[in-house]
Amino acid sequence: MKKKNIIVLVILILMAIFISYFMFASGVTNKLKGELSGIFKDKTRYTSSLPVITFVANSSGERLVNDDVAITVNAISNSKITSVEYSLDRVKWIKASFEEENGVINAKITFKNSMNSDVYIKVKNEDGNQSYYYKTRVMIDKEKPIISVDSTPYSTVINLSDNFGLSYLQYSNDKLNWENEELSGDTMMSVNKLNLDFSYVRVVDKAGNISDVKMVNK
Repeated sequence: MKKKNIIVLVILILMAIFISYFMFASGVTNKLKGELSGIFKDKTRYTSSLPVITFVANSSGERLVNDDVAITVNAISNSKITSVEYSLDRVKWIKASFEEENGVINAKITFKNSMNSDVYIKVKNEDGNQSYYYKTRVMIDKEKPIISVDSTPYSTVINLSDNFGLSYLQYSNDKLNWENEELSGDTMMSVNKLNLDFSYVRVVDKAGNISDVKMVNK
């Protein structure tokens, strides 16, 4: 056989091997994708010894809010789930109440106080196994920003502070209609105004909390 023909034959064999491998790998991959997509829809097909957190919903969307935040947790396990726990530091864990329906655990964790922290969630089953942590963020600010006013015949100094950040100042002459002045978002600042033409001032923080109204001495 000529050398040229041998080279062509080798190339054809390598191509055949590559195509066969690709078809096999593609079939395995597609099958694996199908298995993974269905694993949490049908609990009877789930075979891991670890419980799994399948769904978490944070009512705040991990945004800063001035309301309570509720975190909904769903989990499954091949053996009975004994606890749903959460922590702010992964050291101290607090158990949350939960219900079970058709083999799926449903827990609701509610935060009511001002806070700014990651929240870690895990699930344990009766075999002593625990799930991987799930992390979400809770930022609640229910405290009013603080405002004070120092007036002189020539200027007005407005002192402001807040836990999370200041959004804008509001000015009014009747306490009904307010004009906004956007702020930098800092947690503490002073604003110096010359010849202020308003009688009242207040401040709004990033969470939407509104301070007390202060009178401006003209």
